[in-house]
Amino acid sequence: MSDNSTVPSRGDGAGAEADNAEIQALPALDRMPETDDRDEYDPSDWQLAIADIRAGLARHALVLYLAWDTIRESHQRTFFGPLWAMASVAVFVLGIGLLFGEILHLRVVAFLPYLATGYLVWLMIMNMINEACSVFVRQKNLILSSDTPYSVYVFQNIVKSLITFLLGLPIVVGTLMWYGPPSIPMVLVAVVGLVIIAVNGVSVCILLGIVCLRYRDVRETVRTLMRFFFFLTPIIWQADMLSNRAYIAMYNPFTHFLSLVRDPLLGTFPPLISWVVCLLITAAGLAAALTAFAKLRHRIPFWL
Repeated sequence: MSDNSTVPSRGDGAGAEADNAEIQALPALDRMPETDDRDEYDPSDWQLAIADIRAGLARHALVLYLAWDTIRESHQRTFFGPLWAMASVAVFVLGIGLLFGEILHLRVVAFLPYLATGYLVWLMIMNMINEACSVFVRQKNLILSSDTPYSVYVFQNIVKSLITFLLGLPIVVGTLMWYGPPSIPMVLVAVVGLVIIAVNGVSVCILLGIVCLRYRDVRETVRTLMRFFFFLTPIIWQADMLSNRAYIAMYNPFTHFLSLVRDPLLGTFPPLISWVVCLLITAAGLAAALTAFAKLRHRIPFWL
């Protein structure tokens, strides 16, 4: 008798039944197609994408650990460790603040808080965007060797940027104590602004993470644009200095995101146009990010 007569084929009922039982035993997040040639829409893609995000939110302890470990590793074998983030903000604010305050004939006591809050918020936004370009590429080994939800790496990037923001916050507090501390309601408004920025950071991280994973040149393009927008955004200068060309700042979306945090810390409520622009961008960004994550999530391992 030949060997083929004793071993059931893959088409037999027993073999098919065993295969089905094995597939059903796998968690939904662990199922992945064997090829990336799936272009047609599948309603289950949305379910898997939402399940991935919910699983990432549930693993908040892991997200916090990975975020802090990344910061600690970047300052490994240094004496001050992560406190260098605060030192770099202090050097920039004092150096540029005193220099530009003298050149532009500004009151240092008012310009330093303006510069410190704007620069610190800009650093957070810039870190979110720049790190988003390599959020999946950087975690290649973990993605290919574990079943950790992809959203964990997205949230890790956001939490890391928020921690860096908190490390530089004492410099802002110091300048505000000199200028005049904000009221508690204004601080709460600034916190709402931070939440809106973080939500947009998640959307940008998903979108850029997927796009830069497929087209690696986009990462360098984004970093170049961020350096350009630093000078185009009212951080080291004020919008009213442009007089009849203030539209340069008004049409810049980063201006409005900065206003959500900087204005309340300086004692003024952000303008209505800033809230409208930021909320519209938030809604559009979330819709685009969820659509891209649902449609292209299964391709991430193949593009690494």
